[in-house]
Amino acid sequence: MITIFGQPISKKNSINLVDIGNPCPCCGRKPHSIPLPSKAFKAYESAAKAQLRLTSHRYRGKVEITAKYYLKTLRLPDLNNLLAATADILQAAGIIEDDKNVVSWDGSRIIGKDAANPRCEIEIRQMEES
Repeated sequence: MITIFGQPISKKNSINLVDIGNPCPCCGRKPHSIPLPSKAFKAYESAAKAQLRLTSHRYRGKVEITAKYYLKTLRLPDLNNLLAATADILQAAGIIEDDKNVVSWDGSRIIGKDAANPRCEIEIRQMEES
């Protein structure tokens, strides 16, 4: 099992819209915006990757993942967004080769509140190629 300590943060619910480019000189329309992760998510991702550097687990190809989230508060985030953030972090840390290789999230859930020790407990199982 791999554990990421700290309050799990969703990447999609923690974004900042940043304007790129200048307004159109012809019509004056607003510049286009792109979503960027919030400072809170970047800090969580950075801390998670630092923790994950300590593990020797590496998976290539298709995997099943079970992620259990213990939160600082009872305010429940969107589970799908937490799963996507976890997959992105696991890929960025080199634990999994590509988040598109996650074929199952069976058993993943928000367990509840643990204010003293918020975390995400992760079990990864290598799938046989067929």
